[in-house]
Amino acid sequence: MIGYIKRHLTARLFVSYLLVILIIAVITGAILAVAAPNAYNRHLGVERQTTGEFGKGGGEGNQQAGNFKAAVFEAFSIAVAAGVAVAVIISLLISRSIAAPVKAIAQASRRIADGHYSERVQAPASDQQKDVDEIGRLGVNFNHMAESLEKTETMRRQLLADVSHELRTPLTTIRGTAEGLMDGVVQPDLETYQVLLAEAERMQHLVEDIQELSRVEAGQYQLQITKFFIRELLNRLEKRFDFQFREAGINLHIPDPGDIEMRADINRVDQVLQNLVGNALKYTHPGGRVEVSVSQDETGTHFSVVDTGRGLTHEDLELVFTRFYRVDASRARETGGSGIGLTIAKEWVEAHGGEIWAESEGLGQGSTFCFTIPLE
Repeated sequence: MIGYIKRHLTARLFVSYLLVILIIAVITGAILAVAAPNAYNRHLGVERQTTGEFGKGGGEGNQQAGNFKAAVFEAFSIAVAAGVAVAVIISLLISRSIAAPVKAIAQASRRIADGHYSERVQAPASDQQKDVDEIGRLGVNFNHMAESLEKTETMRRQLLADVSHELRTPLTTIRGTAEGLMDGVVQPDLETYQVLLAEAERMQHLVEDIQELSRVEAGQYQLQITKFFIRELLNRLEKRFDFQFREAGINLHIPDPGDIEMRADINRVDQVLQNLVGNALKYTHPGGRVEVSVSQDETGTHFSVVDTGRGLTHEDLELVFTRFYRVDASRARETGGSGIGLTIAKEWVEAHGGEIWAESEGLGQGSTFCFTIPLE
């Protein structure tokens, strides 16, 4: 019995209510046993003084007191029995109502542990959470936890599928070229070795990007916050991309921001700009233009990268920061890169407490990528 009570919340709540009722009943009975005779004698004395009946023997008075005491305890026993019966029923209902959500959460947690991440418990709606008790908030928080676990598991599965998909193409190329070399179909010339090297570098770049993204998403990094002039950041960016833009026939315009300073991790902000400018370079046709601009106000430092490239559809705007997403339907590796650059950029901006977004009027209308870093 004791083991059953220890293992079940309903039983423990029921026993606690029952103990409270019994303690109240015992205390009430003890008080009646002591106070009832004295109260009776006191009131009987007052009555005798009023009626002038001082001559009655003490035996009759004692008999009346005994009868009164017996009547009081008889009525009290009936009241206690009825009260206990009603209290037992009410306590059982209340105990079950309190324990039922906890049991549901326990069952749902076991199913989640077994891999059923879509499991949820009944909880108040979002517009009713201000008026819920602790048990209701427990259910709400449990559902939030389950949603987070389901999202994490979905991302894990999607990552495995995406990595497999991304590695398949270079591996197929390397294998096909190697088999061609072995069969004598492919000539072992410089061009062949360049193809093998390019595919190997592509896989290495993909693996490095995945490792960095995993570290960022897991929070396994520490921002090195310093104060610096934004001109220094943009000069570094221009030197890195100047040759690539001139070779592609695209105009890169980076106006002088003046003596604007900001506090941030300069290397991470530089990486964000590299990813955005590199992305603009890939999707802007020769003769096009890419402009990087910076402004600052009381809310933070605002960066924008505007290009005259292919533009983005409404669907692209919703998914462009999703890992392995490429805006070209063919997912061409020649222009698509690893498909993780914008995802990494988003993570670094959010690590600074900022936000990043994309804008476009549609295909052929170019696109604008903006991000903001708070002042503090």
